[in-house]
Amino acid sequence: MARFFKKRTENKGLAPGALVFIGQKRLDKPILNLHHYNGQGYKQEALNEDSPIGDFPNENRWLNVVGLHDSDLMDRIQKQFGLHPLAMEDVMNTGQRAKFEEFDDHLFITLKMLQFNEETGQVQSEQLSLLFAEDFLISFQEQEGDVFDPVRHRLSEGRGMIRKRGADYLAYALLDTIVDSYIYLIEHLGEKIDDLELRVLDNPDESIVSEINTYKRELHFVMKLIKPVKDLIAGILRSNSPFIHGKETLPYFKDLEGLILHTLESV
Repeated sequence: MARFFKKRTENKGLAPGALVFIGQKRLDKPILNLHHYNGQGYKQEALNEDSPIGDFPNENRWLNVVGLHDSDLMDRIQKQFGLHPLAMEDVMNTGQRAKFEEFDDHLFITLKMLQFNEETGQVQSEQLSLLFAEDFLISFQEQEGDVFDPVRHRLSEGRGMIRKRGADYLAYALLDTIVDSYIYLIEHLGEKIDDLELRVLDNPDESIVSEINTYKRELHFVMKLIKPVKDLIAGILRSNSPFIHGKETLPYFKDLEGLILHTLESV
C-alpha cells in the first residue's frame, strides 16, 4: 500500500494551496536547468536556487526542476510564472494520481515515470508534473535521471519541428517519451514472464509460486498508475485552451491516445 499512498499529515489543517512537500526527499539540493530556444537557435543553462529566470523575447523556455522539497524555491517559481497555488500544491504532493487540469494562465499535467529495479524485482515510480502556457514549460521531478534525453537531443541538434513549435508540442514530446518508456517496461516484464512460463513447464518448484505473485503484484501496480493516463490524454483532446494549438498539436496527442490504449492492452 505504501507505493500507492503518501502520508498527508504534513499539510493537515493548512489552507488549500499551501506549499508543503509530501513525499521522500531524494536529493540534498534542487537542480535547475533552463532550456530556451526558437527556430534559429538553442541554449541550455544550469541555474541555482537564487539564479534569475529571465525572459527571452521570441523564445520558448523549458525549466526543468529536480527536487521538490524546497518550498522557498517553489514559492519563487510560482510567483515568477504566475502559477496557480492549487497546481503548485499538487506538484509538491508526490502521491498524485495522473491528471490534466486547466487554469486561466496555464495548463497542468501530472503522471508517473516508471522503471524496473532489477535488484528488488519491483517497479519504481517517480512523479512528474508539467505546467505550461504559450511560450514556457516547467517540469518538476523528484530525482535525477529521466527518459527525456531524446527530447534534449532534438532540441540541441535542431532535429524535427520541436524548436519551431510552442510549449504544447514540447509537452507532447515529453509525454510521448514517458509512454514509450511504459511500453519498454511492459516488454521487459513480458520477457521475464515468458522465462517463468518455460520454468513452470520444465522444472516447477515452490519458488515459482512466489515469483508468480510478485509479477501479479507488479503488473497491478503498473496498471494502477498507467490507467489514469488515458483519461489525462482524453482531457487534453477535449480542451479548448488557447495554449493547445488544435490543428498543429492535437493530431499528435490523438496518436498518443492510441499509444496509451495499446500500452494498457499490453498490460
